[in-house]
Amino acid sequence: MISKNMVQHYLVYWRPHNVESRLAQQFLLDHAGSSQFRHVKPSDVLWFVTVRKGKLFLVGRLVVGEQTDQEGAVKLLGKPVVEKGRFLVTAKPGTEENMRDIPLQDIAEQLRFESADNDRFTIIRGMLNPQQLQMKRRLNEKSSRLITTKWNSSSTSSLKRSQEI
Repeated sequence: MISKNMVQHYLVYWRPHNVESRLAQQFLLDHAGSSQFRHVKPSDVLWFVTVRKGKLFLVGRLVVGEQTDQEGAVKLLGKPVVEKGRFLVTAKPGTEENMRDIPLQDIAEQLRFESADNDRFTIIRGMLNPQQLQMKRRLNEKSSRLITTKWNSSSTSSLKRSQEI
């Protein structure tokens, strides 16, 4: 059973064309909007993913600071917001990060969700159908750690690459 005070980790799907434009502009993920963010609370973690040619990619992390609306997000951030949606979340101050492009296909079959009847992806011939991500999916604890490890090792490898240049 999950306590109401526990930090939850969710997978949130973004369409590839939205991801590509944001990656091209080195988008700082400091807010996001969706009608699916109704029950998201401060300190929850949103992991943004996309699917390209049946392969899963991790593209962003947002540690929730506040849940608000469009007007509230503008006030909190002090700038216009690009995201639309019934509910907007802003990043916890100091946790904002640029988007990345991290392949997750090697762990996609290991990911598990908090769900009584559909706790994993169905992957057929190595391909993942993005329709499985139409709704945000709450990750179980082990899967949250797997994705966190991928994200953190990507940061380390990006730092190493920039130091080598």
